[in-house]
Amino acid sequence: MNRAQHADITKRYFAALADFAEFGQETRLVLAYDLARDALREGISLAEISGMHHVALHELLEAPDNPAERLERLEQFFLEVIAVYDMALRGYQSTVQSLQTENLKRRGTENRLRELTDELKRQRDRLDIQVRERTAELASKAADLEQANEQLQHTNKEQAEFTYAISHDLKSPVNTVGMLIKELAGEYGGVLDSSGMELIDLSLQTTDRMSQLIEDVLNYSRTVEADFIIEPVDLGALFLNLAADLKADMMEHDARLTVGDLPVIHGNAFQLQMLFRNLLSNACKFRTPEQPAQISVFCTRNLGNGKMSISVSDDGIGIAPEFHQQIFALFQRLHTYDAYPGSGLGLTLCARIARNHNGAMEIESAPGRGSTFSLVINGAGND
Repeated sequence: MNRAQHADITKRYFAALADFAEFGQETRLVLAYDLARDALREGISLAEISGMHHVALHELLEAPDNPAERLERLEQFFLEVIAVYDMALRGYQSTVQSLQTENLKRRGTENRLRELTDELKRQRDRLDIQVRERTAELASKAADLEQANEQLQHTNKEQAEFTYAISHDLKSPVNTVGMLIKELAGEYGGVLDSSGMELIDLSLQTTDRMSQLIEDVLNYSRTVEADFIIEPVDLGALFLNLAADLKADMMEHDARLTVGDLPVIHGNAFQLQMLFRNLLSNACKFRTPEQPAQISVFCTRNLGNGKMSISVSDDGIGIAPEFHQQIFALFQRLHTYDAYPGSGLGLTLCARIARNHNGAMEIESAPGRGSTFSLVINGAGND
């Protein structure tokens, strides 16, 4: 503090002390409070305040009239100044201490925040490394999967071509054998006894089964190919054509066909025709004995997940639930050939065609209660 400020405080102190000693009014003690706060703010120590009071007191006591009341006022003023100074000083020190404590807490918080930030950065860096490693791993697996998929498609294509070639090459000899047996029966049937003619009939039945099996294998090999033309297929028109093609078969089994309102869907017309031809043929074949076959075709929309189904339902002999999955496997039959002719490839072919259309085959059936086979496909984009 400079001398001018010290002198100002001293002058004000003397004036305030003399005023209170003269008049003794409590309101004049406010000056003592102001002096104490200003002295503390200006850096005047308690000893210096005591010195100011001593000098002022010495001058005031030289006055000729110094009653005891006047001396009490001088002492009261000094005590008020000291008390205010002490309270202000304690408050100042408490504030300083509080600020120091708060500052230490703030620094601790900043240090902790800095540590957390550093740790977060390290975790982020580790996560970035893990993400890059995982991304690289997924990319590698995706590349391997794509390569495996290409190899699988190539293998499927080779298998289909091989199966087609073998079946096609077998078809001609089987037809030739059947033709020769028929010629044999025609030329020498008159000289053969009943046992011989029975053998001829069994041979012809065998060649017929072989021809049907080869034809079914050929159809199945065509569906193995994943690449096929997608086009709008009017299912209503498709079933009209199938009804005309299967008219003789349906008349033989006294079948009655009812076709509901069917949509136009996106698919491969040739494969869809094979699928529904098999379902209609099975509905005729597996009818309840001695009863007309009742067959209905209908569409169910809004199955959930954007799905729809095209169903072929009959009132035939039905299938037990434990065989519902088995019937879609290759060459799986539930009946003998003599009871129900067939190769066991029909429903396998249907399941394959359904997968080619990103769909699935479903069945609802029970013995004696008929069967409902449904092609469940994505209804989006189909009308």
